[in-house]
Amino acid sequence: MTLDQVPLGGKVKITAIESPSLVLQAMRLGVGPGAVVTVQRIIGGGPIIVRRQGGLFAVGRPLAQKMTVSFDCDQQ
Repeated sequence: MTLDQVPLGGKVKITAIESPSLVLQAMRLGVGPGAVVTVQRIIGGGPIIVRRQGGLFAVGRPLAQKMTVSFDCDQQ
């Protein structure tokens, strides 16, 4: 499952990102592999708004489509 497929309110752990350059982009946003995020808002065909450790981050749809996630997020 990818981040763009997570329903509103879903809490997931980012397990992988498709390419090294996208990993760097995600890490700049604070949502790299291992991060646990909660989907706060889904803006039509646009970005996915996620919450991580009290902060809100907008993840563009193309990046969200390349982020593999898991609902197994008991680590954090």
